[in-house]
Amino acid sequence: MSNEMILRAKVRELVRAGKLPNRRPDRVWGGAAFAERECMLCGASVKQDELALELEFKRDDDGGVTNPCLHVRCFSILDGELRNRETAGRDSRNGDPVHSATPAAPSAGLQV
Repeated sequence: MSNEMILRAKVRELVRAGKLPNRRPDRVWGGAAFAERECMLCGASVKQDELALELEFKRDDDGGVTNPCLHVRCFSILDGELRNRETAGRDSRNGDPVHSATPAAPSAGLQV
């Protein structure tokens, strides 16, 4: 199994486990990592000399926000899987329609 296939499977598992929303993020920011953080998807460190992407998912339950950090490549894989879910229009956990908010349009600055 290729590394990409493993990471795609990890995205699906994170969604099934409720650790990641079943929709695309509300916002995405990118820039040089100012401190090493663990990539939510692959588990490796996003080093200070690498580009880091931080995602914002507004949580419905308590109004809080989840902000995972990812490598650019890992984000690309995550985004592809979440887009596939939207295209399919169904939540694979139970067959319910996917409840997704349309992501905010990118604006100027570091937001991707």
